[in-house]
Amino acid sequence: MKIDVRIPFRPGGKLGEEYNHIMNETKCEWVLFLDHDLFLCNPHWYLLCQEAIKGYAAQGRAGMFTCWTNRLGRTMQRDGNAPQDDILFNHIEYARSVFEKYQFQCTNIPERISGMFLLINKTAWKTVGGFPGIGIFKEDWDFSRNLLRHKFKIYRIDGLYVYHLRDRKRGSWIKGIQTTKELRDIRMAGKDARKKAKK
Repeated sequence: MKIDVRIPFRPGGKLGEEYNHIMNETKCEWVLFLDHDLFLCNPHWYLLCQEAIKGYAAQGRAGMFTCWTNRLGRTMQRDGNAPQDDILFNHIEYARSVFEKYQFQCTNIPERISGMFLLINKTAWKTVGGFPGIGIFKEDWDFSRNLLRHKFKIYRIDGLYVYHLRDRKRGSWIKGIQTTKELRDIRMAGKDARKKAKK
């Protein structure tokens, strides 16, 4: 079974639109979206994804899979025992220990998830009407919430740990080009302005 693997990007933070564009054009039933700042520590990550689909999608209503990582707000994806440093070797060794512990096991996640690693079923994506397509923030949360509302299941691939840099302190290297940091700063400034206007 082929999985279409993508690192989605569209200028101006139009990530939701790019998600939907890719899902529309792919010929595959399963698509894996990866953040650009994510490192696949386990050399067998593709096989783990395939085995998850074979073992759990067969049970019905599997809409999406994710995995463990180090930096993320969602507790069902964040591994609290992961290394706190940015030494890649340590994360690779930790990924090995996670695989040795869980192997090909998956766990059902009954809540919305963050989108650093999203393995999505195309039929489920169509059924829920795709991603909102409104920008870069909350696309993953809203999409996963819609999956759950339509009774699709979200699973975590327990044997798969990935290192997520998620560094929002450093921004664009090119003047006038926005990265996640700049887009987030604009969003937070808008939120602050709306709060002040309400007072």
